[in-house]
Amino acid sequence: MLFDYLIAASVALIGMLGLVQWASEIVMLHTVTSQYASAGMVLREVLAARSLFDPIGWDLHSACHPSATQEPTGFWHATCEGLSPLLESLPDYHFEQGYAGGVRLVWRDIEGQWMSLDSGAIGVVGGEG
Repeated sequence: MLFDYLIAASVALIGMLGLVQWASEIVMLHTVTSQYASAGMVLREVLAARSLFDPIGWDLHSACHPSATQEPTGFWHATCEGLSPLLESLPDYHFEQGYAGGVRLVWRDIEGQWMSLDSGAIGVVGGEG
C-alpha cells in the first residue's frame, strides 16, 4: 500500500514537471505490476519465449502455432501455448519480432487496451539479465 502512494506521488510530481510521457510509462509499469504480480515475471517470460524463435528468420518452432502470419510491417505474430500460467492469463497475447532483435509480448489489459513489453527496447537483448 505504501508502494501505491509512492507511485501516485511520483506520477503527480513528474506530471507537474510536464514530463507526461514518463508519467504514463510509470503508470503502465504499475498497472502491469498490479495485474500480474511483477513486471519482472512478465519480462522473464518474454526472454524465455525468445528460445522458441530461430534467431535468423524467426522460424517458429513446434511450441508455437504453425499458422503464424507475417504482418505487412514485417513482424511475425504467433500465439505460443504451454509457456506458463502467467502468459496464458494475458488476454489476446501474442509475440512479435521486437526492437533490436528482441521479442515483443503484446496483450490486452483489463480495460481492453493493447499493452506491450519489448525485451530489445529495454536493453536485455541476447540473454537473461
